[in-house]
Formats: sequence, C-alpha cells, structure tokens
Amino acid sequence: MSFFDENFSFTAFTIIVATMLELFGFGYKLAFIVKSNSGPLFYFSVFNGLIALTCLLMIMVSASTVNETAKKVKRVINSLPGVMPKHCSEIEMLNKRVSRHENILTMWNICVLDRSLILSSLGTLLTYGILLGTLGKV
Repeated sequence: MSFFDENFSFTAFTIIVATMLELFGFGYKLAFIVKSNSGPLFYFSVFNGLIALTCLLMIMVSASTVNETAKKVKRVINSLPGVMPKHCSEIEMLNKRVSRHENILTMWNICVLDRSLILSSLGTLLTYGILLGTLGKV
C-alpha cells in the first residue's frame, strides 16, 4: 500500500481536484447559467457532472475503504497473540512487519482519504457554489 501512496498519490490528488472543479462548474452552471432545461447544453452539462461525480466517488470511496480495512487488519493482528498462543512467534513477526510501516492512502501526503473527507468535500462544493452564485446576483 505504501507503493501506491508514494507513486500514485499526486495523480489521485490532481484527479480529485480536477473532478471537484468540474463538479463546482456543473453546479454553478446548473443553478445560475442554464435557463432552459431542455436544450442540449443542459444534457451535456448533466452528463459531464455525472461523470465527474462518478470519478470522484470511485477514487475517494475505494481509498477510504482500503484505509479502513488496513486499520481493521492491524487491530486483528494486534489481538491475535492472545487468541492463538501456539503461533505466537509467527504472529509477532507478522505484527512487526505490519507495524513497521504506516499503511494509509493519502492525497499527496496532504490529507488522509477517509469517509469524512468525502462528505466534507461535497458539502464544501455545495456551500461555495451557493455563495458564489448569490454574490453574482447582488
């Protein structure tokens, strides 16, 4: 997992930022620019927004699931010596190997990808979209 974090975290960061910008543009266009909801511009905008949302959720949900699973595995390995005392030496070796590295997926070592980041990023997009839209009307 550290291989993916070292080599692909910048790529994941740029994809997430680009899709969030696309979603922000989609929400702003949908709420304040597109007047008629029947033209081809509307359908094209909705299609682009759905693709951006799908891409964003695919990356963020899978990364947060991997991080949660890594934490669960670490907890299980730490509890194994008490459950299986016969294989204590093998479990201790496995525990040292797992504990040596902090296995988490990040966005370019800026923040850890977890469930709360998904909700906060979508809420931030909605909030700033509404703020920018209301500032344009004042």
